Amino acid sequence: MSKNSLLLTEVVFKYHPDYVGHKKRQQIALKNPHHYNVEIMVEEALAHIGPYTRTNEALSDFSDNSDSKTSSIRLKPTADKRNIYGGEIRNVSTLSGNDKIGALRCIIYNPHREQLLYYFLPKSIWTPMISRTRLKTAGIPFTYNIQYNDIIKFVGYECDNFEELALSMDS
Repeated sequence: MSKNSLLLTEVVFKYHPDYVGHKKRQQIALKNPHHYNVEIMVEEALAHIGPYTRTNEALSDFSDNSDSKTSSIRLKPTADKRNIYGGEIRNVSTLSGNDKIGALRCIIYNPHREQLLYYFLPKSIWTPMISRTRLKTAGIPFTYNIQYNDIIKFVGYECDNFEELALSMDS
């Protein structure tokens, strides 16, 4: 199953008010998940469940200044490490170097187990993790351990499910 298909079935169809209980819409979306901007649909579902609204500002997606991010774990292992796979949460900063304002609500697709992993990362946690390239793009690289089914950098910031992610608040 692709990242978009899993996001549709596990998040959008369960939490987005335009898709909950609408089997016909769900079937159409699943036939062509690439036709949809699933990331925006995820943002709308987060705002539907969470105590904030979707604002889609330049440096945040929501009225609590948090931002929604989706990512994927790579299929190929990191060089010389059989059980370790890389990934990156991209675009946590603008090209001009302005970081996102608040916490990150991250949904990471795990193709090895065809599952979604949920992480709520407060800004104080993710800011020191940023890696900037010469092109001034910024991301948060991470490694996934297939043996333990975790992202080492994010241990302690896991959410059990989408609802917990949507309801998490920065203290």
